[in-house]
Amino acid sequence: MKQKIKAASSNTEAEIRNICKGLFYISETDAPVVFFDLEDLPKRERKELQEKFEAAERSDERQVTIDDFFQRPAAEKEWHTPAQKASAKKYRKLWKIFSDELSEPKVYRVGAIRIDIYIVGKAEDGATIGIRTRAVET
Repeated sequence: MKQKIKAASSNTEAEIRNICKGLFYISETDAPVVFFDLEDLPKRERKELQEKFEAAERSDERQVTIDDFFQRPAAEKEWHTPAQKASAKKYRKLWKIFSDELSEPKVYRVGAIRIDIYIVGKAEDGATIGIRTRAVET
């Protein structure tokens, strides 16, 4: 059973990694969207992220729902270029994965003007995995 759960988690991880290839989050800057596994990060970076997540949970203004985060980048407009439509499709796929395949999905926005954004969830094997990017909002 453990092997099956690990395989499912690996498939989810591989799917997220694949979707993130060439994907950017558009704000006042274009920042890449990258996959991460909290346990694979160096101990110091993992500890810093966990502290950021805890601080973000204590601050109401930094919390947004998974739906609130994905709604804008996943929206496809008729005036979008083919590349913009492809990006919106990738965001819809990520939205579905975080909503349906990962438990406890959360969005953390850390910072004021240069905002680090982390979207995380728990895989079937208990690993905390997600994507991260950055936004600039002045």
